[in-house]
Amino acid sequence: EDLVEERDNRIEKLEKAISDAEQQMKESEGIIHLKGFGLNIPFPESDRAFDAVIEFIQARNPKSIVWDGDSYAVTSFTRLIPILHEKLPQCEFVAYLKDEHQPRFHRSWDLIMPPTEYRLELQPNSCDWTELGAKAFLDTNSTIAVCLGGGPVVKDEYEAALKRTSRRPVTFHWWPVSRPSRDGTGIEECSLSTIECCETLIKHEL
Repeated sequence: EDLVEERDNRIEKLEKAISDAEQQMKESEGIIHLKGFGLNIPFPESDRAFDAVIEFIQARNPKSIVWDGDSYAVTSFTRLIPILHEKLPQCEFVAYLKDEHQPRFHRSWDLIMPPTEYRLELQPNSCDWTELGAKAFLDTNSTIAVCLGGGPVVKDEYEAALKRTSRRPVTFHWWPVSRPSRDGTGIEECSLSTIECCETLIKHEL
C-alpha cells in the first residue's frame, strides 16, 4: 500500500510539473519583444516593412509587448507601439528602463500613451543596453523578438540570446529596413543581415 501511495505521489508531481511547463510555454509564447532602429528609419520607403510587422504581430495576438525603454519617435521602431496599442486593446505594454532614464521616458511617451497604458520595469543604472535586453528576456521567458531593422545592440542581443542554453531559444524575426549612415554618406543595413539565417534568425522578405 505504501508503495502504491508513493507511486501515485510521484505521478501527481510529474503531472503537475508537466502542466506547469506547458503553462509557462504558453505564457512565454504570448510575449513579443519589439526592437529595431531607434532613429532615422526613412518613411515612406519603409512603409511596407512597417505594415508587415504590424500584421505579423496582430496575427499572434500577444498578451504583452516589451521594449527596452526607447523613446518615441516617428522615425523609430517605437512608432509601431501606439498603433499596436490601438489595434490590440487587451495587450499589455512593458518598457524595461534604467531608473535614471525615467524623466526622458515620460517626456517622450506620456503625450503618446497615458502612463496607465504601460508598465515600467526599472533596472539599475549600471545596465548597458545589451544587458537591459537580456534582463527583459530573462524575466519574461519570451521566445520571440520582432525587429524593424536594428543597429549593433540588436545583434549583440541576438548573440547573447544564443548563449541562453538553460532556456528555450529566442527566435529573432527581422525585416530588412535600412537607414542613412551617421555621416550621411552611406546606408546602414540591419545588423542582423551579417549573420546567416537559421531557425532562430528569420528574415522576412518584402
